[in-house]
Amino acid sequence: LTPDGNKVRLYDKERCIIDLIKKKDKIDKQLYLQALHEYFNDRTNDHTQLIRYAKIFHIERPVRDYMDILTG
Repeated sequence: LTPDGNKVRLYDKERCIIDLIKKKDKIDKQLYLQALHEYFNDRTNDHTQLIRYAKIFHIERPVRDYMDILTG
């Protein structure tokens, strides 16, 4: 719950990255790129789970492209 008592759904980092990529056009470009860089530079993230989500949401190709570029 937020301090105002509103319910907030929480996901893991991988699902948040999927949502970020899906809504790319609605997010500030600088914030978008920073979030992707930070996610892909952190070796503790679960890239297998990220790909699972990407398949579910039909954005596997863009996710793999980002992975190739940013983990390269």
